[in-house]
Amino acid sequence: MRRFLAPLLLFSVTVAAQAEIEAPITRVTLYPGSATIERSAQVTAGARLLEVGGLPANFDTKTLQVQADKGVRVGQIVIQDASGKFGVHPREKALKKTILELKDRLEALDIEVRSAGLVTGYLGRLENGDKGLVDGKALRGVADGIEMAGRGAFQRAQQAEIRKRTIQEELDRAEFELAQFQSGARNFRSLSIQLAAERGGEVRLIYQVSRAGWQPAYRAALDSAQGTVDLERLAQVSQKSGEDWKDVKLKLSTGQPQAFREPVDPHTRRLVYHRPQPVEERRVMAAPMAAMAAAPMAKRAEAARAEDDYVAPVIETVGAFASEFEVPGRVTLPADGREVAVSLGKQAYAATQRVQVTPAVNRSAVLVAEFERSTGVWLPGNIQLFRDGSYVGATRWSPAGNERFVLGFGTDDLLRVTVDRKVLQDGTAGFTGQRLQRKVGDTYALTSLHRNPVEVLVLESSPVAQSQEIEVERSFQPQPSGEAWKELPGVVFWKKNLAPDETWKIDVGYTISYPKEGSVSGLP
Repeated sequence: MRRFLAPLLLFSVTVAAQAEIEAPITRVTLYPGSATIERSAQVTAGARLLEVGGLPANFDTKTLQVQADKGVRVGQIVIQDASGKFGVHPREKALKKTILELKDRLEALDIEVRSAGLVTGYLGRLENGDKGLVDGKALRGVADGIEMAGRGAFQRAQQAEIRKRTIQEELDRAEFELAQFQSGARNFRSLSIQLAAERGGEVRLIYQVSRAGWQPAYRAALDSAQGTVDLERLAQVSQKSGEDWKDVKLKLSTGQPQAFREPVDPHTRRLVYHRPQPVEERRVMAAPMAAMAAAPMAKRAEAARAEDDYVAPVIETVGAFASEFEVPGRVTLPADGREVAVSLGKQAYAATQRVQVTPAVNRSAVLVAEFERSTGVWLPGNIQLFRDGSYVGATRWSPAGNERFVLGFGTDDLLRVTVDRKVLQDGTAGFTGQRLQRKVGDTYALTSLHRNPVEVLVLESSPVAQSQEIEVERSFQPQPSGEAWKELPGVVFWKKNLAPDETWKIDVGYTISYPKEGSVSGLP
C-alpha cells in the first residue's frame, strides 16, 4: 500500500476516458469538535486522471492522505476553490434528479387515479340504471361482475392516493433541502489527481473536517420485580461539515488530533530593569496601542457573527490517553447539525435494590439500584432512567472511578416519611455562663406500605466541629449502623429490612456549645 500526503477530497470521481465513478464515504472517526473522513474509489488499469468535485470548502488540506494499492501511483494534485456561480455541487445535482424522479412518479399515480375514476364513474351510471348504457335485464345478469370491478377500481384509487401522500412527503423534503442548499454560500473545492494505474485497484482519500463532534450518553432500565438493570451505552453525534455521511462505519474517539505540541525547551530568564516613564508619555503611547488592539478584535467579532449557531458537542475526558468506541452497523448522519443517538451496546446486570432517604434534607424516598461496574472506559454523560417500563427522569451521570454503579430510579411513594423537628433549648452553659448552648432533636418515622420487605437506608448529616472552640455531643436511638458513609465525615447511616406496614422511628439529638463572644455558622 502506498500513502501520499496532499490536499484533496472526494464526492465523485471521473476516471480518464471512463464514466463517472462514485467515491462514497466509507469510514468516519469522530472526535470532539472534528472528524477524520475516509473515501474510496475503484480505478481500472490505464487510468490517468481522477477529477474530484464538490469537496467541502472547510476541509483541512494539510491533513489529506492519498492511499493507493500497489498497482496505482499517484502524481500531481491540483486544488481549486469554486462556488455555485461556476459549477454545480454534486449534492445539488443529486437533489434535482431526485425531485424530477418523484414528480414523474406522482404524475404516473395521477394517471392511475384518473383511470380508476373513469371506471368507477361508468359503473356508477350503470348502477343508477342509465338505459342508454345497458338494458336493465342485462344489468341484473352482470351485477356481481360490476360490483367486483367497482371494488377493484376503488381499491386501486385508494392505494394510489396513499402512495401519492408518501411520495409527496419525500418531494417536500427534497425541495426543502434543495432550497436550503441553494440559499447558502455553496462554496466548495475541486481537484485533479494525476494517476499511473498499471492495473486496477483502490484509491482512498483521508482528510480532516471541523464542525463535528459527539457526547457520551446512557439509558438505564430497571426491572424491579426481576432485580435487573439494562444499561445501554449511547453516543449523541452531530455534524455540520458540509457533506452528508450515508451508511458509514463510525468510530468514536476521545482524542484530539489537532492537539499535537512540540516539546518546549527552557530558555534563559533575563532580568532587565526599566526606568519609570513619565505619566504623560505613558498616556501618549497607550492610545495608539489601544487602537491597534481594537482592530483585530473587531475583525474577530465580525467573523463570529458570520458563523451560525452550531456548536460541536464537547466530551469531559478522564485520563491521559484517548479511548475509542466502534459503533455497530452503519450510520447515516446528515450535515444539518441535528443530533442523532447511536447505540454502542447494551448489557444486563443483576442489581441490589434499596430505598434511600435523607429525612433532614428531603422526605422523599428514592429507589436505588446498585450493581457491579463493567470494565472499560465510562465517561461522564447524561443518562435517561426507566423503571418498570416507565420514564422516571434524566440526570448527569459521572461513573468514572466508581467501584460499583449506583443509580436512582425515582421516588418510592410506598415509603412514608415524617419528621418531628424542634429546638429543644437555647441558652448558656458552663459555671461562668461564658458559653452559648443549643440543643436540637429530630424524630424520623418511616412506614412501609410495600407488600414485601424492603431494605431501607437512612442517612443523617450530623454537625462536625471545625475548631477547638466548638463542642458537639450526639445522641442517637437506635445507634447508627455505621459512621462516615462513603468516607464523608459526620454522615452516619442506618440500615434495616422494613416489613410491610411496619413503622421505624429514629431519634437524633445534638448539643452544640461555643464561646459567647463569637458566632457559629451552620447551626441546625
